[in-house]
Amino acid sequence: MEFMTKGSTKDLVTRGMLDEAVDSILNGMNNMAMDLGTRIDGVDAKLTQTRNELKDEINGLKADLADTPTRREFNKLKESVNKNFSSLS
Repeated sequence: MEFMTKGSTKDLVTRGMLDEAVDSILNGMNNMAMDLGTRIDGVDAKLTQTRNELKDEINGLKADLADTPTRREFNKLKESVNKNFSSLS
């Protein structure tokens, strides 16, 4: 495509040329948007995975640092105390 020079009338832009240019621009923008969407999906997946890993790690640390015994541990201790206490009487 040649650039129009000042005063030139033989190289006018036609409606078809303009439509073609607009379509090309819109296709390029659509490709860019699709690529950006794909990249955002990848980042979102990584963030979700990292969030889940952190939640698991926090829950593990909470369990490790908890002062309260689990129900199973409590019942086992209660059973042991009752057994030992009943033998004293």
